[in-house]
Amino acid sequence: VRDVYWEEGAAADWWERRVNTTTWEWTANSSDGAALADLRAFADEADLIQFCPGIGQPWSFQSTEFRAETPATVFPAIDWETTGRQARRVALFHGSRSAWEHPSMYAAHWRAQGCAIAATTLDYVFRMEAEYLPPIVELHGTRPAEPRAPHEALVVTHTPTDTSACASQRFAELTGRLGVRLLYGTGLPHRKCLELKRLAHVGYDHVRGTFSLNSLENSALGLVNLVAVKPEYRRWLIERGIELPWPAIESMGDVGTWLGQLRDDAEMTARLQLAARTWFAGSWAPKVGDRVATAYERMAA
Repeated sequence: VRDVYWEEGAAADWWERRVNTTTWEWTANSSDGAALADLRAFADEADLIQFCPGIGQPWSFQSTEFRAETPATVFPAIDWETTGRQARRVALFHGSRSAWEHPSMYAAHWRAQGCAIAATTLDYVFRMEAEYLPPIVELHGTRPAEPRAPHEALVVTHTPTDTSACASQRFAELTGRLGVRLLYGTGLPHRKCLELKRLAHVGYDHVRGTFSLNSLENSALGLVNLVAVKPEYRRWLIERGIELPWPAIESMGDVGTWLGQLRDDAEMTARLQLAARTWFAGSWAPKVGDRVATAYERMAA
């Protein structure tokens, strides 16, 4: 984790790629053309083997149905009775509509598969009693946003993955009422999403009660980040030495109040932009690798 987590262009030693709903194809990603047998040997030496239930599968974001997957059903090419038997196993949740409706069921199910539970956002950390593994922030060399200049009109961006989960329509209507310019994009390639963000001064994430990757990208690029974070989550972070630099928001009403203030105050906007970027570069990014490594060490023990 410490050596690779932040390295530009770092990749896993092997990728497993799904080619249709029933067939799995192994694709070597290492320079020597490693085969499945090599991967099994690699797994036998591993301290941890990590699964990511539901990520990237259509049912996970199209349905709220609970799916009782197992390592054997997700990766049928591997005999899990004999592969990596000495390694501890981790199930990492990044979130989905299905997981949101059944967090306790998913946590219990994957614990029954012998997995420790980890999550990339604090809502799942709390609801699943999971370890916190913050997501990777990859900027692909994107330059940061320019600080808002005096008398410059406020520009806001919103780049949701799931518009219904982010109250995107409500937010668009709010910016319209306030007369704020909105740069909106969904379903964009990641690099285009980042380029859109850097043209703004403010980034809106969502009001579900915790921050996601969008919030971290907004901060890294020097945007004022608007996201609702529950007070108990803020307290949990503060107890661990993490103080968020963003406006304190708990509802869409708070988002509207802050947007109005930022619209009317270019100096405050620029100041909060700098605070967000400084926080990411100084207080967040340099410490995430150690936090993740420590969490993995606990799960491997």
